[in-house]
Amino acid sequence: DSTKKDWLLNALSEAIFIDKCKIINLSFGGINYNDEKIIELINVASNNNIIITASSGNEGPSYGTISFPGVLPNVLTVGSLSKEIFSVYKYSSRGPAMLDKNTLITKPNTYAPGEEIIGLTFDKKIKNKKYLSAIKIFKNGSSIATAIVTGFIGLIMSIKDSEEYLDKWNIAYLINI
Repeated sequence: DSTKKDWLLNALSEAIFIDKCKIINLSFGGINYNDEKIIELINVASNNNIIITASSGNEGPSYGTISFPGVLPNVLTVGSLSKEIFSVYKYSSRGPAMLDKNTLITKPNTYAPGEEIIGLTFDKKIKNKKYLSAIKIFKNGSSIATAIVTGFIGLIMSIKDSEEYLDKWNIAYLINI
């Protein structure tokens, strides 16, 4: 796990300090990266108006199952919706999240579609690598929902007229619009 943690630290550092990203999606589930160095980098990003999105996790339907880094207050945490109207996907993690032993915070901050989302994958059985063949697949989970929200925010931020508002693009602003 320390190697994976190092990869994450290096990737976050590069996204923040070298690439100067405006939005970073941290949808890695199943591994506990609740680490002071990672939290510090997320705080640096947040303090520099870089939006961090993260999946809530897929440990639902029990309450209090939000995974790291979605538990952090300066992260936009995304849960997944079911294909049924107005219904949370059965495996989407639910809040509240434990910030510390004495503090609960409301999470996820938002939801997006996350059940049977159509995607593509490449056919690995192709012998002629000159052409790639894509196969339609269906994916589920809060990481899929987070990718949708991250893309949506990126599209909004790319609008020319949004430049005058870029100093407002942070997690507090997004939660309150």
